[in-house]
Amino acid sequence: MNLLPIGRSFSPFTLPLFFNFTRSNDPLESGIIGALANTLIGVSCIAEVDYDRDFKLDFIYGSLQLHMPWLEEAIKFTLKHEGIEGLKGVFDYNFEANFGLDFSSASAVLIASLSALKKALNLKFNPIDLGLLSHSMELYFEVGFGCTYSQLLGGIVLFLTPSVPGKAKYVKFSFPDDLRIVIVGAPTNRFQKYTLSNISLPSISNDLTSIKNFNDLISTSLKFQSFFASLSPRLKGIVNELQKLNILSYGFGFLGDTIYTLVYRDYLIDVISLLLDFFPAEYITVSEFDPVGVRVYL
Repeated sequence: MNLLPIGRSFSPFTLPLFFNFTRSNDPLESGIIGALANTLIGVSCIAEVDYDRDFKLDFIYGSLQLHMPWLEEAIKFTLKHEGIEGLKGVFDYNFEANFGLDFSSASAVLIASLSALKKALNLKFNPIDLGLLSHSMELYFEVGFGCTYSQLLGGIVLFLTPSVPGKAKYVKFSFPDDLRIVIVGAPTNRFQKYTLSNISLPSISNDLTSIKNFNDLISTSLKFQSFFASLSPRLKGIVNELQKLNILSYGFGFLGDTIYTLVYRDYLIDVISLLLDFFPAEYITVSEFDPVGVRVYL
């Protein structure tokens, strides 16, 4: 019995502490400037594939057949670069939180899938090559703002220049071990379209090199995230209640659709109890920060 080549990988999801999006005609000059935090929840991918004369791939999550033209394009580019005529098989995903939330799940799918494919077929692409391709696809198809490099690096990353893999200037920050992230968002079962055409982000033009530690990150994040709360009376009401608790900070997803709270483990129950007054339990996910980033499994 012939077994198909298999690759397994994981990528974290990403939340913004604060950011501006810089875009030019060249995706390799475009991306995020600001601080991104990677979560221990993310997407796992199992690629079970084999060579073929055509392109016959299924992308599945449980009983769902996922439509991801941006991933198909990335895989076809990879195969062409490697001189591979076609491919057949299945990419099987497990999302640890709903992939429709606005925390850059599409870029996580991209880099996890390409990493699993590299493992399965022993491709020549190195991690930065895969990162550049993923970065380009998420920007071209508007399914992300450029989070791939953050997901490759893991942890909390402050990008001083646009978040282009292998090119961006960045600083990684340590964080408390007992810090937890409570994420709240309504499941949608569709990938978000990432555009800022209807919203103007507050400036973070201050000298980012003055941010020296985790506390500086949190202080800057609170100033930035208060902007989103001001857009909606309901959000402002939820934030006002959260701030009465012993939390470190709060924030929103890239498009303002997801709410997250940073809280120390000892005060986690208080935050969840409060959020249950506003949201059903299935909308609430608890995570930690992921210090490692994208990884491939044997």
